[in-house]
Amino acid sequence: MIQKKCYTQEENLLLLLDKFIYQLRRSDLNEYQITKKIYLFCIGYYLKYEGNFKHNGIGDIDIIISILTRAIANSGSYIHKLMGNQIDVIYFYKLVVQYVISEAQEAKQVFLEFRAQHERSLLNQQVIITKSKKGRRNFQSKVSKYR
Repeated sequence: MIQKKCYTQEENLLLLLDKFIYQLRRSDLNEYQITKKIYLFCIGYYLKYEGNFKHNGIGDIDIIISILTRAIANSGSYIHKLMGNQIDVIYFYKLVVQYVISEAQEAKQVFLEFRAQHERSLLNQQVIITKSKKGRRNFQSKVSKYR
């Protein structure tokens, strides 16, 4: 039987970020564009896995930085061995932090737009699920009338 490695959320973030940075490096994007895409990636990761938690008094942008910091600081050495290029991850971590600090208004606006888009997609999914359940109920009630 093959045992699967169980990674923490921080370790998963680092491994995914490493793969993402590798793909972005292969493209023709400059460092600023790569930094913005990594920031969007981190926002998406936060909304998907940690967005349900309430963070008292901490802004969402600060949470993005803290997630990245926690991931880099708390990951074990075996994760760093699995990563293809740890130096790139740390380099772009620094650029993301610099982007959030220097372009705070833009970063906040990007976060709010992305979160609104994410919430709209969740609501659309709930509407579709509700409609499909309602359709099944109507179909079952029609079938039971004819029995």
